[in-house]
Amino acid sequence: MEKRTIYNDKRKMTAVVVSLVLVAVIVMALVLTRSSSIPLVVIGVLVAAVLLVAAASTVRKMVANPALFVFDEDGVTDLTKPDDVITLPWSQVIGVKLQASNNNDLLLDVYGYKTRDQLDVITPQMDAQLRQNEDRAYYCLELSGLWIRRGRIREAFLWLKDNVAKVNPAVEFA
Repeated sequence: MEKRTIYNDKRKMTAVVVSLVLVAVIVMALVLTRSSSIPLVVIGVLVAAVLLVAAASTVRKMVANPALFVFDEDGVTDLTKPDDVITLPWSQVIGVKLQASNNNDLLLDVYGYKTRDQLDVITPQMDAQLRQNEDRAYYCLELSGLWIRRGRIREAFLWLKDNVAKVNPAVEFA
């Protein structure tokens, strides 16, 4: 199986940055030209500042361009939270689901589990759940359409459908 890596979509992120900056400029223009109240000016400047910080954070993500998901012979790896990387082997993937989160975005969900011996840390709450679930901890790895275009998520789903069935025919696709 060839390795497939999913990254943030630069076009979608650019649209988000432009939107944030545009709204910040509009807020500043309205507040500075239409308001004579000092508290409203301060609130407007703070709102614009928060929007500009969000735009800068998005630009930072765009420049760093970290991988979000990796699909390879070992399984699926979710890298969206660098401090909590999860890898599910294909033999433990139960299903893959493509669904609409709203009119514009798609979600790609990968459902699977890890066994007790694959977990590094087991809290008392996890232990209770593991005992109830045949020593399995279930996961739903979600690839959100917030930063990735619909077409790229759909391509990833179709790629998974073609390639994972060869490795684990029991995986359900919906």
